[in-house]
Order: sequence, then C-alpha cells, then structure tokens
Amino acid sequence: MIKSATFAAVVSLAVAGWSSPSAAQTFDPLQQLLETRACQNCDLSNLDLSGQDLSQIDLQGATLTQANLSGADLSNANLTGANLTGANLSGANLQGAQLETAILTNTDLSNANLEQTILAESEQIESEAPIDGEGPADRETPTVEEDSDAETASLISPLLNQQFQQPTAQTLPQGTVALKGTSRLFSLSDDVAGDNDTPVFIHLGFSVGITDDLELSAAFQQADSNSPGQQGPFIVNRGGDDPGNDELTFQLKQKIWKNADRSLELSGVAAVSFPPSGRLSTFIGNGDVVSVENDAVVPALQLPLTATVGERTKLTLSPTIAFFPSGSALFLSTPPIANSGSFGTTFGLTGAASFNAFDRLTLFADAFVPFTGNNSISPTSGLPNREIVFNAGARYLINPRLAVDLFATNAAGSLGPLALTTQPDSVGIGANLIFMPDLAPRNRRIADNRKGELDQPDSPRTIDGLGFFDGGTVPKGKFAFHLQGGSQGLLTALRYGLLKDFEGGIFLDSISGAVDESEQGISGKIRLLNQDKGAPFTLSVAGTLSQTNDVFSNFVNNDAGAFDALGIDEGFPFIGNRDRDDRLFIVTTSVPIIYKISERANVWFTPTVGLVQREGVELAGFNLGGELQVLPAFSVLAEVGANFAGSGNAFSGNSLVDRIPFNFAVRVDPLRLFGDDSDTPRANRPNVELFLTNRVGSSPWHQLRVRDQNDIAVGAGILIPF
Repeated sequence: MIKSATFAAVVSLAVAGWSSPSAAQTFDPLQQLLETRACQNCDLSNLDLSGQDLSQIDLQGATLTQANLSGADLSNANLTGANLTGANLSGANLQGAQLETAILTNTDLSNANLEQTILAESEQIESEAPIDGEGPADRETPTVEEDSDAETASLISPLLNQQFQQPTAQTLPQGTVALKGTSRLFSLSDDVAGDNDTPVFIHLGFSVGITDDLELSAAFQQADSNSPGQQGPFIVNRGGDDPGNDELTFQLKQKIWKNADRSLELSGVAAVSFPPSGRLSTFIGNGDVVSVENDAVVPALQLPLTATVGERTKLTLSPTIAFFPSGSALFLSTPPIANSGSFGTTFGLTGAASFNAFDRLTLFADAFVPFTGNNSISPTSGLPNREIVFNAGARYLINPRLAVDLFATNAAGSLGPLALTTQPDSVGIGANLIFMPDLAPRNRRIADNRKGELDQPDSPRTIDGLGFFDGGTVPKGKFAFHLQGGSQGLLTALRYGLLKDFEGGIFLDSISGAVDESEQGISGKIRLLNQDKGAPFTLSVAGTLSQTNDVFSNFVNNDAGAFDALGIDEGFPFIGNRDRDDRLFIVTTSVPIIYKISERANVWFTPTVGLVQREGVELAGFNLGGELQVLPAFSVLAEVGANFAGSGNAFSGNSLVDRIPFNFAVRVDPLRLFGDDSDTPRANRPNVELFLTNRVGSSPWHQLRVRDQNDIAVGAGILIPF
C-alpha cells in the first residue's frame, strides 16, 4: 500500500512537470505529501508542517532539517532514519511513532507526546520530552551534549503502561523485561491458630515483551501459612511441618486490536495457576483437626479494553472469568461439614483506572466484581461467598526503569486467579517494587536516570556505619562485600548496584548462643535524594525480608527459655524455609539519612521499623552515628540508638526490656596503611573495622536488638567494594 502510494505520487509529479511549465511552477509539496501520505527519502527541509494531520504517514529516510512540525499529529508515523536536525516538534503528537535511527540533534521535543514512541538508536538527542503522563507545565528538559557520540537513552518509561495489579490491555515493548516483588500485610485480629496475626503474602515475578503485542508474565506467589483464620466454627490455617502455601502462575497477554492513535486497545489475557506441592488447609474446631488438600490447576481469562484519555488518564474494563473447582478457590476451601457450599466458575467484570497526578506520581485503583460463583469465604458462616477484590494506591517513579507502589488491598495475589480471590473480610497494606534490569539489552536503551544520560558514572558509595544497610546505595554495576565476626557470631552481606538509585542484596546474621535469634534474608534499597547530585543530604528507603531460625521462639514468647523447652535443634535461617510458629518472617523498613560534612567526616540518622509475621510491629526506633577520619589511614566511628515499640529489644533475666544499642569502632584503610598514596576515594577502598558493640548483629532488625543480658561483644570486620 505504501509503495503503491509512493509510486503514484512520483508518476503524478512527473506528469505534472512535463505537461505544463506553469503547473510545475505551482507544485505544492505539502499538498502532494498530504494526498499521498508517503514521501520516503524526500527533501522537506524548512517546510512548515505545523498543526498538520500527519498520522500514519511514511517519511522513512526523509530530510526534515529545520522543518516546523510544532503541534502536528504524527501518531504512528514512520520516521525511521529521518533527519530531524533542528526541527521544531514542540507539542507534536508522536504517540506510537517510529523514530529508530532518526537524527534528533537540536530537535525541539518540548511538550511532545512520546507515549510508546520508539526511539531506539536515535542519534544525539539535544532535548527530549520527559516521562509520558506529565502535564505541559513544569516539565524537566533533559539534555545531552551535542558533540556526544554516545547513544542516548529514552526517557519514555514502559512502567507507566505496565499493570499495577489487575491487567490492562497495554503490553511491554518487545525485548523489555520487568522484575517485580510484592508484599502484602494483613491483620486478622488474633482470629488464627496460636492467637497470632499479621499474615505476610509474598509474590516474586517477571514480565517480558515477546513482541510489541505479546507479553509473558510469571510469578511465584506465597500465602501466609497461618491464615485465613476464622471460618465459621473452625480456625483454619495452612500450618504443619510442610504447609502447602506456594503457587506458580503463568500469564500470556496478546494484543487483539488497537485504533489508529492507540487511544483504545483490546487484549486477551490467559493465566494458569498451580501449586508445586499441593494446597493444604487445616480445620481446627469441634474437637477435631481435619486437613484438606487440593492440587487443582486453575485457569482464568480476561479481555481488557483500555482507553487512554488525554495525557494523564487510563481506564480499563475487562470481562473476567476464573474456573475454580467446586471445593476450593486456590487457598480457600469449603469447610468439612454438610451443606458446605461451593466456589465453582466465577464470572465478573474488572475495572481499573490510573491518573498521573504529577511528574513521577501515578494514582491507581482496580476492582474485580464477581457476578456468579464464589471467590472468598465468610468468616461468620464459614461458607464460600462473593467478595469484591480491590487494590488502590500510588506508584512513584524513581526513574524510567524503577518504580515503587504503596496500596491498600484485600487481594490474596498479584497475578492470575489468585489475584481474583480475597483475604477474607480483611484489608491490608501492599508494597511493590518493579524495575527493568540491565540483563535485557532493550532495557539498556531506556534511561536509568532523569536526564536521559547513558553509561554515565554513578555516585560513589557513602561512608556510614557498621550496619549493612545504612547510608546510600551501592553504585550501579558494583558490589560491596561485608564480613564481620567475633563474640556475636558470623555476620555477612553482599550488596549489588542493580541500577542507579537501586541496590539489592543478601545477608546472614548467624548469631552464637541459644537466646538471640539468627536471621537470613534479602534486601533492597532505593535512593531518593543524592547529596552528590546537589541535594542537601542523601536519603534512601531500605527494606529487608528475612527468616529467623528456631531460637526466635524466645523473642516471640518473651521468654529466654522458650527455645530450650522445645527440645529441638537451633536450625539454620534460610528465607526459603517453611515458616512456623518459632521460625517466622521479619520485614524491616528503614530510612537512612546521611550528611557528608567533608571528605573526612560524615553523620547519619536511620529510623527503622521491624514487623514480625503474625505478630505485628515489634521494634521501632533509630540509629544515630558519625565517623571522623583522624589520620590518613584511620577513622573513628560511634553509633547509638533506641527502641520504642514492642515488649523490649533485649533479654534481662528471662524477659524482654529496652536497652540502648551502641557501636564503637576504629576503621583502618589497609592499603594506605602500607604505603598506597593513590587518589582513590575512601568509598572505593577496602576497610578493616575493629569494634565494640552490644548489638545482636548488623541487619536492620539486629541493629535495634541488644544482646542477651546487655553483653558486650568484640569483633572485627572487613568491607570490600569491587
């Protein structure tokens, strides 16, 4: 079709030129361009095309230097390889346009709509519109040096079109990959076995754009082993030595239809969910204990239609059906009584909306309203019932490849059929981290910063305390290895800079003795303010998810002898272990704030909250510290903290009380000590630490915990950045 249109245009121009000189003199290139809708490799320099409807036009390889395209509609236009040097595209609609290999030197793209615009390998962008969804006012204008030979990254974030919870019709671009981790926390008001509460639901997954119109997602979803709690005359949990509370889910999304400007899109979504080792529900009541297990493979189908309304709003409506068996809806089971009711095929409508409030903040909400079948249970009657499933919150975009969500929810999952069931009669808080790692080459074409810079060096690591996760983030692509040992036990962590402003890590606090617990887990930290880039100080948000060993029964029961009474081995903490009453998950959130006074001195303040699975907030306090370089190879460090929550942070006798945690340390630069006078910054050099402390360990949880009987420990450690 395009080739035919191009051929017709050439023939008509040739005939007009040969038949009449006057006709040739009155030739209007704009008129011909609008009539043929194609002009590959044409010279359209300095042409005034402002405000014109050029949607779906073919301008491959065209020369448009100094052309005026302000306010033009170029949606879905093909500008591959076009030369747009000095062109004015301010306010233009480039939604879905192809600009691969286009030359954009000194091109004015201010206030342009670049949603789903393909900018891969476009050359030397001088100015580019910011992340889609921002209003015309107060936009940042990122720049890249005109003489730079480096490829410039796109500031268009696929994360703004990636689903928040329930799926939309929009898909990830081909070759892009997004990783996702979600945690949901619910309170059951003690209506669970063992009088415990605060279930933790964990979901880890990924999405990948197979093509521009086909997306694959997968998730490992884990439900809390001590819920759902009250179910009629029973208390129900997924407890036991081998609880069945794991779920694997796979989902395919195929774009079926879209209109010309992609303001309307329709997709089909098929998901399937199954348990690796069965789903177990244990009913306790009426003097009986009855275990019910199911291993049903559950499919679900959705047909989302998404409308993009203006620059800020997206609306989705989706017919939804989940094929639950009659006796269960994944982790929810009918009670072992006569006339127990049923779940069965559940059909309804899902609605979703998102609104870009400003710059990096998007508000979202979704709800699944079932019309037939059942997707929940009634805590009062214990029978299956229908309940609206909802999620509502906000997404904050740290940079185009990194975002965090905070939301209210009653959903038991984030993907597939599990996301269509509820945690019965309960509302929880969810937190979600989604990012696009460097492992996918297409991801690397998207900026990991707000200026569109590609391969620019990250800020150095901050100089902070003995705790593993104080201070700022590890630079992108770099590691930091911590190893400490002494009276406390063996403490170690490995941190890695996944992106600018974002690090991930693993850690282990293997604590000696049978009173204070050991802990192993994973960590993540996001930097929100960076003193190295002009902020008044560096501020980050750090989170950890860990599991304890069995010694934790002492802390949970506020009894220093509880573990000995169990008559079992201490066990080794591992986050992949099954949880149980004496071996639970711990979630911490901290806000490290550090101020660099000079190259020789730093101070920091770290508020921290620690939540224990099914127990709630058990520790909440702070750490305050400072470090001073007193000689080229030596610095001194002091830290002090406090706890204000729970029964206490240390055992005194057999019970918990509050004590003041502290650290005192001397840091040694071994390279400088042995004659290395290079200019390598302190943050990039290994350090040896000699310390006195009364803290249990170096994780955020253990930095608030004080050792049994306030015992003083001595130790040594090493930090190696590489």
